Amino acid sequence: MNIYINNKSKPLAEKTVEGLIRIIKNNGLKPGDRLPNEFDLAKMLNVGRSTLREAVKSLVSRNILVTQRGAGTFVSSLNGVPTDPLGLTFIERSDDEIALAFNEVRQVLEPEIAGLAALNATNKQKEDIMRQCELVEGLIKRQAPYYSEDMEFHRLLAQASGNVVMMQLVPILHHAIGKNIDRTNNELAGETVIWHKNIAVAVHRSDAVGARNAMFIHIELNRRMIYEKIIADRNTAMR
Repeated sequence: MNIYINNKSKPLAEKTVEGLIRIIKNNGLKPGDRLPNEFDLAKMLNVGRSTLREAVKSLVSRNILVTQRGAGTFVSSLNGVPTDPLGLTFIERSDDEIALAFNEVRQVLEPEIAGLAALNATNKQKEDIMRQCELVEGLIKRQAPYYSEDMEFHRLLAQASGNVVMMQLVPILHHAIGKNIDRTNNELAGETVIWHKNIAVAVHRSDAVGARNAMFIHIELNRRMIYEKIIADRNTAMR
């Protein structure tokens, strides 16, 4: 299938980028799926290999594609989400202050994600969420690293919500989850077990109110601990 690029008002590299995105969408390619080889892509887009490479490099920089030497070009698991979309790297605030702000944003969004998941999750999604909850609990009880599995729990909830925008926001919120674990020194790991289970059970029962409330409390415990750390640090600095 050839995807001809006829719009003469745009640079060829930009049109090639758009062509690559159409190939990904038209073929239903998912994160981890491999794109056709360079020769075939250039033929499909009717462009030279140098132009194709420039377009691929652009999409790699946008976290849409990822290249693996000797293996090929694949759809990125980041789904085009920048690693620092809010530019937090250049905000002159402490890690605690940024983590606190993130929790305030999470309190606006994540209870509703949990509520929607309770209303919209399929039976399989409910089982996946419960299974993931148990996996995180097992890691915490063994005092093993659980950050990536904690992220997966929240991702599954967003997926089950049925809201495609929420699904895209979750990678950003994951950054907050990582900071929470770091800033609270895992002191709330036990609470995570309790409230993850409450969220998962509420979703399993299609209890939207219960899921929202459990998620709010889960986030509030993190927010309050970080807030208290900030106040304690300020009091120490004033002595």
